[in-house]
Amino acid sequence: MKKNTYLNSFLHLSVWIALHLFFVTNVKTVGVIKQTHAHFQLAIFISSLCNAGLFYTISLYLLPKMTLGYSIRKTVWLSVLLWVLFSLVETIIDFSFFVNFYSTHDQDYAGQLFSNSIVNLFVITMGASYGLLRIWKKSEKQKEDLNRETLKAELDFLKAQVNPHFLFNVLNMAYSSANKNNDTETAGIIEELANMMRYMLYESNVNKIALEKEIEYLQSFVNLQKKRLSTEVLPNIAFSIEGAIKKHQIAPLLLIPFVENAFKHGIRMGNETFIIIRLEVTDQALWFEVKNSISKNSNELETQYGGVGLENVKKRLELLYPNQYELSITEEEKQFKVILKLNM
Repeated sequence: MKKNTYLNSFLHLSVWIALHLFFVTNVKTVGVIKQTHAHFQLAIFISSLCNAGLFYTISLYLLPKMTLGYSIRKTVWLSVLLWVLFSLVETIIDFSFFVNFYSTHDQDYAGQLFSNSIVNLFVITMGASYGLLRIWKKSEKQKEDLNRETLKAELDFLKAQVNPHFLFNVLNMAYSSANKNNDTETAGIIEELANMMRYMLYESNVNKIALEKEIEYLQSFVNLQKKRLSTEVLPNIAFSIEGAIKKHQIAPLLLIPFVENAFKHGIRMGNETFIIIRLEVTDQALWFEVKNSISKNSNELETQYGGVGLENVKKRLELLYPNQYELSITEEEKQFKVILKLNM
């Protein structure tokens, strides 16, 4: 990766040096040169820097911003603004610092501004072409990575399962048996577990699923966890939802690792225990926060969030929501806190 970066930087530097030499040998920026002087070289050098700055502002900043939410109209207007701004600045520099070394009898501000504008229009076109090429290549790479990771996940899933369809049928039989014996509590547990398995086996094999379905899965998981806990702990477990969840979709099974970790490491017998899960949805974003208690002598941040689980979540987020998410995982005095923000 570093080798490709160095090679790419070397190629860019070589192209700009070649263009600079071309301008030095072929361009008279204002009229006819009166004398050979170092200031002429400086004028061309500053002009080359301006061209490079305009090129990389368009390709590395403005166009990537468009993929993150800038509208095409806003991008075009900003490009026009940069074109005018750079052309004016270059023209002012030409006439403010280098006019004494040129004959200006046949060229004025308007003529030089026109020349700079033509050059900068070409630079913007090349910058936009390069920026779009980079975005396209990045998108293709992400698609390849996603396909590869999806295939790997499917293979791992097939290796890990022990005839899950058979297990699902057994759960249904156990549920029927519990109902026949009027064991409603056991029937409720089996029903929650069966709903979770149905979601994992039959509904989550898609790229995006209704956010409402994902939340139902989280709620089933939380309900099952509550059934194994003492009544003293239950009031300290909260799951709140705000916003119009029916309007949105999300990658399936994306949020559950954070909730699993909270229950795995947040329950401390003999210590103050709490787990707070909060999900808020707006038209533009999803905000997901999970907080859980830790014991004073706990040193499990690495095992909780630094292992394979977090790496898999980060990898999925980067592939499915590139540049569209913010993930924060912190350890405070008495709690672990996860905050995930997704642009919807």
